[in-house]
Amino acid sequence: MKFKDNKTLLSLFVLVVYFTCSYGWSIRRYFLPDLFADNSYLRSTSVQLTFYLLIPVLVMGALYGWKSLPKELGLNRGFSRGLGFAFLATLPMAVGYGIVSGLEWNLEWDAFLYGCVQASFAEEIIFRAFLFGLLYRKAGWGLFPATLIDGLVFGAIHMYQGETVTEAIMVFVVTGAGAAWFSWLFKEWNWNLWVPVFLHFFMNFWWSGFEMADNAAGGLWANVFRVMTIAFTVYVTNRPLLLTRLSGVKQLAPKV
Repeated sequence: MKFKDNKTLLSLFVLVVYFTCSYGWSIRRYFLPDLFADNSYLRSTSVQLTFYLLIPVLVMGALYGWKSLPKELGLNRGFSRGLGFAFLATLPMAVGYGIVSGLEWNLEWDAFLYGCVQASFAEEIIFRAFLFGLLYRKAGWGLFPATLIDGLVFGAIHMYQGETVTEAIMVFVVTGAGAAWFSWLFKEWNWNLWVPVFLHFFMNFWWSGFEMADNAAGGLWANVFRVMTIAFTVYVTNRPLLLTRLSGVKQLAPKV
């Protein structure tokens, strides 16, 4: 039996790789110098692109073949559908946040690249395509446990945003639930990763550009319009005929 066909070994391997990537920067400092000690943006970018993007992609390519890598990642099709759906779904956030903020836009280039472009792509690769995707699709985990661990770890890495214990807990709950929602969408849209990638991008884009809150927990109006976006995606995704037309495939949740 091949290693990747042993569900227990594969599960352990995926978890080890994930936690290695999560703490990769801390591990690295014992072996390599900090090349970007004076530039926090470059340091954060190097961590994100190396441990959240490059390593998971290399591991999946080695396991399942380089030719099939785009398919395994969920990037082989559905780019325009993911983009259009995400933009439409986040219009309540764009309009609502614009009104609440008085149309005051403030998004610096570094914040756009790191918080919107890089974060949406790299985090969806490691959390959705790699962690959730491999545990659910390949290692035989059920939807609940695979989604649960994805949500727990995703929420945990965002707790630093809270300045108090209460804020940290709120950030954990919000981002953890968001991760579970992204994983569900990834599955329901027939493993089209562009759907959560672009939703992640536009939600961060409107949130950061209109400066809705200092952390992911947000305030009243920030969450009112965010819930509207979530509700729209759930409604559309639960409409089989509409979803079939939007996704371009007849069977949206095949057994794996």
